[in-house]
Amino acid sequence: MFNRKLSTALGTAILMMGAVSSQVHAASASTSASANVVAPITITQNTALDFGTLIPDTAVQTVAVTAAGAISASGAVTLVGGHAAGNFTVQGTAGESYVITDPGVVVITAGANTMNVDTWIFTTADCIEATAAACGGGATVIPGVAPALGSDTMTVGATLHVGANQAAGAYTATFNMTVNYQ
Repeated sequence: MFNRKLSTALGTAILMMGAVSSQVHAASASTSASANVVAPITITQNTALDFGTLIPDTAVQTVAVTAAGAISASGAVTLVGGHAAGNFTVQGTAGESYVITDPGVVVITAGANTMNVDTWIFTTADCIEATAAACGGGATVIPGVAPALGSDTMTVGATLHVGANQAAGAYTATFNMTVNYQ
């Protein structure tokens, strides 16, 4: 019984020495925390991308509208007019970088008839008439920087794939142009 009390007392003393020992070697450092709050980024359409009025041929062809608004066609498709590049305003915190996500393939429809739109071309204050990859972005993003006033203009062009003897109709689609801070 005496050995048991001595053993318990000795064990407690050793544990207390360990606790005191670890407190003696403890250290602390002063640190801080911070946050950078930016205004939400927005994108507003000013002008819709419009391939205009065209008359198809008996072969497959393409119609391209550049981000500057120029139009060209492959094959014998006849361009009648009325085309326009898409135009958007991107607003956010001045000087913050942002990326535009390429919308991929967009299918425009007129009833049961379809055509594909792809090969997107963008112009921002930082990048002129380029695909996302050519402007320093990844395969699906293009960089931009909100200028001093926090507002940037983005223009958009793309390629329309017109089928052989494409059915007549007013082809449309609704899709998203997406921007995010980088």
